[in-house]
Amino acid sequence: MKKECSICREEFDFVYKKNKQLPQHFPFCSSRCKQIDLSRWLHEKYHISSPIMRGELTAENEEGTTNFLPDEINGDYTNDE
Repeated sequence: MKKECSICREEFDFVYKKNKQLPQHFPFCSSRCKQIDLSRWLHEKYHISSPIMRGELTAENEEGTTNFLPDEINGDYTNDE
């Protein structure tokens, strides 16, 4: 099966067999592209563009992220008046 690398847009052969390990550089074509992607994440060139809403959280991750959500999402409606 042919896949396109999300970094360099080069097509590469993707071979996967059930119960086997994914190819070494997947989902990229090479180690270079994998490192470029990591570098972009580390230098904050990628970001999540919208806040996580409570309805999108699963029970497992909700407890760990509740303190990071804005007050209005937590249901903590404070009024300065």
